[in-house]
Amino acid sequence: MLASLPQTAAAALAVAATTSAYALQDPAWTRPTTEGQAIAEGTTYQQWEFFAVQFFPENPDPSDILTLSNPPDVATFNPSGSADFYDSAATEDPFDTDSGSFITSSGNIYSFSDVIKPEAVVPTVYATTEFHVQISTFGGVPNTGGVTVNGTDISTLPNFSYVETERTLDTFPPFGSALRIDHLWTFTAPAASLHTIAWSWDVTSTSVDRVFIDTLAVPGLAGDYDDDGDVDADDIDLLLAQINGGADPAFDLTGDGVTDSADLTELVETILATASGDANLDGEVDTGDLAILASGFGAPATGWAEADFNGDGTVGTGDLAILASSFGFSASPLAAASVAVPEPATLAASGVLTLAALRTRRAPRG
Repeated sequence: MLASLPQTAAAALAVAATTSAYALQDPAWTRPTTEGQAIAEGTTYQQWEFFAVQFFPENPDPSDILTLSNPPDVATFNPSGSADFYDSAATEDPFDTDSGSFITSSGNIYSFSDVIKPEAVVPTVYATTEFHVQISTFGGVPNTGGVTVNGTDISTLPNFSYVETERTLDTFPPFGSALRIDHLWTFTAPAASLHTIAWSWDVTSTSVDRVFIDTLAVPGLAGDYDDDGDVDADDIDLLLAQINGGADPAFDLTGDGVTDSADLTELVETILATASGDANLDGEVDTGDLAILASGFGAPATGWAEADFNGDGTVGTGDLAILASSFGFSASPLAAASVAVPEPATLAASGVLTLAALRTRRAPRG
């Protein structure tokens, strides 16, 4: 426990008591000061100065600060949830100096003999995201390379840079002085609703004092959930997975704060300018799409392109009903006018007969 530490150890624990100014750098965009501004401008800001726990929570939920290790204690403007920061190498007792890093009396994450492995978890809207990340450290000189975001080395990402904004000896009477370094990393990360930034430090006797993280959502194609530069069946599959399971509000296209069937309608009918049942996304719901459905009827499917229109993992009567409800649709008015469109019930019945005939033909002869 802290009370039992020798005076030399107590000196090391006092490293956060500096009165010097920090070399905090503003991002290239305007830092939000309200949740409304953050929503309107696609930005977030989170700042930590006092850490309460050093280890990773057992069941973290960025939307619920009660499940996090260290929700930002100075400032947080993040409509997508609360960020977290901790030592991924730490053990469970926040004040046990014999088991890795621990929390100092001044609220730092510190270790005498073990290497701290800092991690930050930052929820964002699902978009390409610019990061402006600053950490103030005391004691040792940690390596600044090998930083990753969601497993990718940030030095390989667009707009990467690292700057040591300040290095100074801060005095702590009567304990002497300690080296303080202010670090700044910038980079642009691929779209994700949750970004985990991990540092691979390699020195001991180093303290995390303050952390500042700004983000900016980079405008991109609406509905391009996989951030590959186009909107296609893969993006429909990602949205359907959220509608059927996660309902992550980051996938909301209609602006109502909810991910549901209205967003599927927005993606398919407005963004892709077609209709449900258009398996090949050629702008028409016709016999070509029915043939795709027929070829996989009753079998597992990987997604929309195989006529799994409801995202349940199988091509079945539900998908046939969806196709039937839009059969004859065409994004071209002239093409649509030339198609004789049967009633949905008639098409569904004829589709079932067609499927039955196909399956009979495939049946092995006894």
